[in-house]
Amino acid sequence: MKLFLRVQPNSKKEKFEVSKEGILKLKIRAPAIEGKANERIIDILAQCLGVRKSAIQIIQGFKSKEKLIQIQDIKSIDNLEIFTKATWK
Repeated sequence: MKLFLRVQPNSKKEKFEVSKEGILKLKIRAPAIEGKANERIIDILAQCLGVRKSAIQIIQGFKSKEKLIQIQDIKSIDNLEIFTKATWK
């Protein structure tokens, strides 16, 4: 499954939001330096979806706020609410 995600690093709170345009947005505390934000994105997605970190790969947007992510072991997600109601550490 592929997932388009807009990321906001250096946020006070970590949370998912869905924009008016229907785009999934993830606010994270990690800074956008040395791949720390990308690592945190993978960590959060793995926890929320219950998959291994190795099953998640950023395939586009390594240095951009807009990312295309490939997630193995999941065929589709019917509703983005799964993210907005998710909790993680």
